[in-house]
Amino acid sequence: MQATQTIRVDPHRKLVAITLTGFFDVAGATQLAIDAKAAIDSLAGPRNQHLTLIDFSDCKTQSQDVVAAFQRALGNPLYAARRLAFITGSSLSRIQARRVLNRDTARWFDNRREAEAWLGDDRSAQSA
Repeated sequence: MQATQTIRVDPHRKLVAITLTGFFDVAGATQLAIDAKAAIDSLAGPRNQHLTLIDFSDCKTQSQDVVAAFQRALGNPLYAARRLAFITGSSLSRIQARRVLNRDTARWFDNRREAEAWLGDDRSAQSA
């Protein structure tokens, strides 16, 4: 299955939503980094105050080289989200997602509703 990425930005919620499908190569993971940085930059405002939602649920098991490229793409502290929600399908996808980025501000979910609720809770807490 060919890899695809979709990145949507919600400026009102300061949210970058990324959907990944298929089997990536290193060049595709590198392009993800470029596109994600551009999306984050489009939000303006202070660094590291955005939210990120990454849907891996339709991703295939990735090679070690691609996992390492995803780690580089998503692990740059200059572009780190205030909160990062991963949606994973299979338990193997969850294991790979945890290897990509495992930090205190990241959580893993089975569905979009739970992930968005968790991200929304953070938004409420920030405005209180």
